[in-house]
Amino acid sequence: MAWGALALCGFVVALRRDQWRWSLLGALAYLLACTTKEIFPPLLAVLPFIPEGTPRQRLRFFTPYILVAVLYVSWRIYMLGTPVGGYGEATPLG
Repeated sequence: MAWGALALCGFVVALRRDQWRWSLLGALAYLLACTTKEIFPPLLAVLPFIPEGTPRQRLRFFTPYILVAVLYVSWRIYMLGTPVGGYGEATPLG
């Protein structure tokens, strides 16, 4: 939960200070949140609607989060063979 909160804070601080480093730190926290708990990838759908900054700023600082989401989904498909689910039928190793 802490990584998800830090991802959100990083986005808001990036908008308020108009600085990329906060967006990048927030995107890193988002990556950690996604990899530790599967309820955090949808956080991506909330960020553009936060009432801070201009729409142009929100889109600009949202870009690292989109890149992280693409990386996460690609990794998940590679590891599980599916973007959603993947836990129903376990196959033995070997």
